[in-house]
Amino acid sequence: IEQASMRFKSGDPFRDDLEMLRMLKREYDIAISLRRYAFQNSSVIINMARAKKKYAFWLHPVDLSAKEAAECHSECEHIVLENQLCDEAEYYAACVEKIFGQPVASAPQLRLPPRSLVQRDAKAIALGIGAFGKNAWPRVHWRRLVELLSNAGYESYLFGGEDKIEMAEFLSSGIPNVVSHVGKLGIQEAAALLSSFKLYVGNDSGFSHFASLITESMLILVGGGTYPRFFPWKGNPKQHAIVNPLPCFDCNWTCKRSRPDCLDGISPELVFETIEKLRLGQPVERVITAGNVNVNYASAPSGMEKLSKNVYFPDTLREFNANQPCS
Repeated sequence: IEQASMRFKSGDPFRDDLEMLRMLKREYDIAISLRRYAFQNSSVIINMARAKKKYAFWLHPVDLSAKEAAECHSECEHIVLENQLCDEAEYYAACVEKIFGQPVASAPQLRLPPRSLVQRDAKAIALGIGAFGKNAWPRVHWRRLVELLSNAGYESYLFGGEDKIEMAEFLSSGIPNVVSHVGKLGIQEAAALLSSFKLYVGNDSGFSHFASLITESMLILVGGGTYPRFFPWKGNPKQHAIVNPLPCFDCNWTCKRSRPDCLDGISPELVFETIEKLRLGQPVERVITAGNVNVNYASAPSGMEKLSKNVYFPDTLREFNANQPCS
């Protein structure tokens, strides 16, 4: 259900609407909205779905109020999971287990094309510059990182969608050893090419999750808007994240600043230093902190008030180390 509004995006609005209406006319035994973040589109769809039983697991309304979210999900059995620090894949698996009583593996899996027979040098780095909204490392930081890499003899290969073509030109202008694949690759082509790299560095984005299934090692630049719900995945030792802890964490990207300090505070020098350590096989923590670790913040500030609680940032680090299941 929570993916239904995106499933039919063919580029033809009439066709998309027609497919949606056909889906909603069907009778279902069960309709499930797994979304922890409730959006208008998924909330309306679950409300309109014709099913004998409906389930919802929302905690944080995004583009609607908590009252509106509750009204849209009034026909659903609303199940709230206690552990808010688990990542989204774990959360979804725990939701399904609550309904059906059977454990579900949360590790994402895809049928991918054969790995590239060409394996690039360790100094060839894949950089995923795409991101949505404020959840993106500043372009000037990316430019500085590309400069540092070039000066140290690295080759930077840029990945991203067509919306990042201008940014790719900005990053590569006047800097040697930069190759842009931005806006040029389909999913299959990108997967084959990514498999030739030993290290991927990127924003907290959908493409970075995709790259996680392919590359040997990765470094993700994570902001505080939804930390730690997406990166790094628990039980995935090849993923590393750099985080700049702040008291305004878990804002669900309702940042009141023109630029989020949580991302601006991650310096290109720290990212470059971490890349060097990973290349040389030196020990690197799963979550590298760019600032003061001893920070308290309020979880779910935009969600249901009864679920908001004080979180001590070091506790999130222990969560990753303990690999505790979502409950």
